[in-house]
Amino acid sequence: MRARWLVLPLVLAALLTAGALGAPFHRDEVPFETVERDHFDAIAVNPDKGPISAAPIDLRVHLLGDGADADLTTAFRWLADHANVRVTASDEGAPLFLTRGDLAATSGRATLGATVSSGIAAEVGDPGVDECVVAHEILHLLGLGHVDDPSNIMYPHCTPGMLDHAKLEPWQVARLQTLQDIQATTPRGVETWVSRG
Repeated sequence: MRARWLVLPLVLAALLTAGALGAPFHRDEVPFETVERDHFDAIAVNPDKGPISAAPIDLRVHLLGDGADADLTTAFRWLADHANVRVTASDEGAPLFLTRGDLAATSGRATLGATVSSGIAAEVGDPGVDECVVAHEILHLLGLGHVDDPSNIMYPHCTPGMLDHAKLEPWQVARLQTLQDIQATTPRGVETWVSRG
């Protein structure tokens, strides 16, 4: 009986130091809810769709966070080559919060990136998967969802070197080609985050 009472405090201590999926929390953890609240200030985000167009998509992103100086050249080149998306930095762009900390989403520490209509957050601590995560999250912002094919960039898990062989299916490209623009109403006024080049 006494042994049972000794086990209970140990179990409680383990629960209090673990995330929703049992992974330990770290001091440098960055909750996605905090990023969203503090940096994603769009009141409304309106994507406009139209007929399929082969013209490039111009996406403006506002790089934020302690990882804002990360080299995303490979991710942006992959998006240009495979999704016809040209990414440029702009203070009037969609918030792209990059952290070298441990990003925690609402479901626990089960993500390296998260996207809502008003912005993106991604970890940039592992050079093997950083750029895959950023490309994947940008495509979420542009309207693509998850797929079950592990070779597709929209598969829920990035692996080291994935951008070397990741693909999009023709139907995904066609869906991107219907996006005309994304306009966001912010405290600074209406900003055009995406336009058809």
